[in-house]
Amino acid sequence: MLLLLGLGKSGKAVAEWCLNHNVAFVVHDDTLTEGYPRHTGQFHDISTCIVSPGIMPDHRIYTACREHAVEVISEVEFALRQMKEKPPRMIGVTGTNGKTTVVELLTHMFRYASLSCEAIGNIGKPVIEIVDKPHADWYVVELSSFQLSATSTPLFSMGCWLNLSPNHLDWHKSMEAYAAAKERLLDLVVPGGLFLYHEQLPELVSSRVRLLRLGGQLMTELPQALKEAPPHDVENYRAASMLAVAAGVDPHLVQMSYAGFVKPEHRITFVTEKEGISFWNDSKATNIAATRAAVASMKQPVVLIAGGVHKGASYAPWKEAFQGKVMKIIAIGQARELIAADIGDQIPVSFAETLEEAVQKAQEAFDPPFAVLLSPGCSSYDMFSDYKDRGRKFTECVFKCR
Repeated sequence: MLLLLGLGKSGKAVAEWCLNHNVAFVVHDDTLTEGYPRHTGQFHDISTCIVSPGIMPDHRIYTACREHAVEVISEVEFALRQMKEKPPRMIGVTGTNGKTTVVELLTHMFRYASLSCEAIGNIGKPVIEIVDKPHADWYVVELSSFQLSATSTPLFSMGCWLNLSPNHLDWHKSMEAYAAAKERLLDLVVPGGLFLYHEQLPELVSSRVRLLRLGGQLMTELPQALKEAPPHDVENYRAASMLAVAAGVDPHLVQMSYAGFVKPEHRITFVTEKEGISFWNDSKATNIAATRAAVASMKQPVVLIAGGVHKGASYAPWKEAFQGKVMKIIAIGQARELIAADIGDQIPVSFAETLEEAVQKAQEAFDPPFAVLLSPGCSSYDMFSDYKDRGRKFTECVFKCR
């Protein structure tokens, strides 16, 4: 019998698949189990636990599974096992930052080249949902470190590891463990497949997979829209274009496709300008490095709104990165005291109880021109349902505040 630990989007998708295929399962969720058979707390008849992304390894059910030698796998792994006999062509993408953008951009490139393609995985659509459907030409799968930690079946035609910086240390407990989870993607690529990884990552060795560094010359001409773009936008294009060309897409089509690409929401998105103050929504920035990149992309002095659920990494790297650029930080959420403690001796930090108060304080901080940037560097779950909810509410607050 299966135990589904967590009833988020992926957990519910597995539950529905099991119901449709008459697979016995029980569910444990700390907040909701209505409509599904509940786990009684016994483990003698449990063979496998399918854990939702983000459930901490020290969760009591997770711990009990290890104590009772119950195999713990991800929803991705469960789906891959169902597809082993006739796997689709899949490209796995991981990294601390840029995953969603690269996945959406690569999907766009395939479609521009008249290939059917779908973005799945951590981007929002569980992999299990494609198991029983006619396969597209390609699937681009966003993979988080949580998912990779519990995935082992090698079915990916290609893999891509974009970058690595401190993140999710509350879950992984160390950078070494976090990096090891990301590196697991290499083992998920089929023999003879291709694995791309950033030139700044430690050198990898494999006797079964072709390795290629994500650096050096572009494989296609840089699109005009990227000629003066921030470095992270160029790197995202580089990764997606290399994967597309490796998959057989004509390099000219790859280059042409970028003109029609719309970047995902909540990623350094311009909101509006009011009386010399520009407002930018970068709610997707949920780690230290992402916020650094957002600040670096700003053309004006910045008042930064940051904070939320602390993920284990120090905010001290912001000191040097923000010097001469960030005039003030309005800190919100659970991490606000930690932010002030780590960088308050160099950059002024004030607190706000709500996002609306933060926006109001930010726009009153100095005489314009300057930019108000929401780039939290933290998870959103202390005050919002997710980063998208946080970004939408920020936009609402911007238009509401005088």
